[in-house]
Amino acid sequence: MIKYAYIFIFIFNNMANAADHLEPEESQFSGLLHTPEEGYIPKTMIFSGYEWEVIMTFREVYKDNIKARAIVIPSFQPEYAIGIAQEETGFVIFHLSIKEQLWGQTISPRKNRTKNKPANLQNAENTKNHELNRCIRSLDTPIAEKIENIWRSMLYGTRFSKTSGGGLDGTNYHFSMREEYQDLYGQTWSPNKLSKPGMLVSITDEMVRYCNDKKVTTEELSWKVQALYQALKIAE
Repeated sequence: MIKYAYIFIFIFNNMANAADHLEPEESQFSGLLHTPEEGYIPKTMIFSGYEWEVIMTFREVYKDNIKARAIVIPSFQPEYAIGIAQEETGFVIFHLSIKEQLWGQTISPRKNRTKNKPANLQNAENTKNHELNRCIRSLDTPIAEKIENIWRSMLYGTRFSKTSGGGLDGTNYHFSMREEYQDLYGQTWSPNKLSKPGMLVSITDEMVRYCNDKKVTTEELSWKVQALYQALKIAE
């Protein structure tokens, strides 16, 4: 496994043309769009009904004991959440999933809006209770802390790119955590596998595997986390 770890690091350190950071989340202050029904509205309101549905469905991943989280939104598959939590008995990896994709099931926040009632409040009233499949598996403290540090390192490096990183077909990854009385958050869309965001995504994939497949050993997850840890040059 040590051999594979060095190969992993070698490839990672030779990704000259790949984007090496997460990008900021959309803000309602970023601009306006013109709609026939309501004229100019914030850009973020276009998908606010859907995004609210996703957040409310996976709202338990925003509890105080959650140390690192990612909300994953594929184009043609159900959304899911993956992350690290600290329970009384120690650290765990959690994976929350649903059977049906939320996209297309939500009501637009711009339709049938009650006068003077905030859109998000109406979305909360319209939110359905979607059955969650919960996977939880214990995790050694050293691995959990390294995963936290990987999240932290990538989120502190969040910044804009000169070129757009979105598209119609792919997967959006929304990473976030609570750090020193502030919320850190950043996103990436179907990143190059050899980029830093791509490696971060690969760790989330391994976390999903580890949680759901008991054949995946702690040691297997550990060396992959350690390889990325070294590639990101995170100080101990």
